[in-house]
Amino acid sequence: MVSWTKALSIVTIVIMSAGCINPGNLTSGSPTVVAVTVAPTAPSVTPGTLSSGTIAASGPVPESEEWLQRHYTWEYKDVEWRLGANISKTIYEFYQNKPRGTSQNYADYALTGEDRPFLDDITAQIKNNGQANGYTGLDDVQNVLKFVQSIDYVEDTGSDYTRYPLETLVDEKGDCKDKAILGAAMLHEMGYDVVLLKFPSHMALGIKGGGGLEGAYYEYGGTKYYYAETSGPNWDIGDIPGDLEGQTPVILPMSKSPALEAAMDVIPAGASGYDSNYLVSLRLKNSGPGTASNLSAHFYALALDRGQGRIWAHDKVISIGEYGAGHSGTVNATLTVYSGERTQIYCVITGDNVDTYERKSSVFYG
Repeated sequence: MVSWTKALSIVTIVIMSAGCINPGNLTSGSPTVVAVTVAPTAPSVTPGTLSSGTIAASGPVPESEEWLQRHYTWEYKDVEWRLGANISKTIYEFYQNKPRGTSQNYADYALTGEDRPFLDDITAQIKNNGQANGYTGLDDVQNVLKFVQSIDYVEDTGSDYTRYPLETLVDEKGDCKDKAILGAAMLHEMGYDVVLLKFPSHMALGIKGGGGLEGAYYEYGGTKYYYAETSGPNWDIGDIPGDLEGQTPVILPMSKSPALEAAMDVIPAGASGYDSNYLVSLRLKNSGPGTASNLSAHFYALALDRGQGRIWAHDKVISIGEYGAGHSGTVNATLTVYSGERTQIYCVITGDNVDTYERKSSVFYG
């Protein structure tokens, strides 16, 4: 795995007084969040510049390292925010070449590890500058949303390319998926409880909220997550586009998903009288990035000549448990079938956070 570290301190945030804008329907408190407490200070705006970090390949930064300069401007609560960043071209190309895979858990994009130092610096600067200006936790969330909303929205044309957060920052554009993923990555890094809301043709954020928030929300795991639009400007938490009202999204929590690979071998293991024994060997690999939880494998053999849906006795259910990212191994079971009759051997793998996998042999005579 490529590792990355901060090399220079040349990302800056500048905050300035701006013209009067509509800050939206804010509440006096912050939403219910995870591990974030912001103590308001003096409410006056204090312009200033703070340094942050960049990211580059680990070890000494080569003199030939090429840096990509980016500048962002957005407004929130009568304050104009300006963020300048120099981003290593090396790590940008690393993400461009990173396999997209087939996972539909877009949280995997938001939780990738190589850009954490950079996102941590940006979000820390936003939070620290906000705290110096009396921002509440809700203000911090709204401020990040305004930043993400300020990035240009572009639709995918002829492809379904999903950007990692760093790509969206460098490209300074993204579709609804890209911008929702960036917002989720930043807010998660700040300690807020967020989810991705996946509609048939749209994606947005869900932000855990407590008393005082209004607007559209969805319940997941006993918690209310309020709709937060990232694709365009002037949306506040709880505001939802009219064409999405009444639709139920797929809710994707901020957890990495496993990616199982499974293959099965059936090996003759001797006979006794009318019985034929077979060793069934299941080879499993979790290519990650998340841990597969509570895995189990059900091995059984169909008794095809005895009627539809009949199986031979003594099928086996084996508890596998957790399978971490990158882990591989073998699960074995021995099945007995009646000699001379048609059979087909199955293995069904299930778990708490994986799709159901089915592997089967061809039909053969026992």
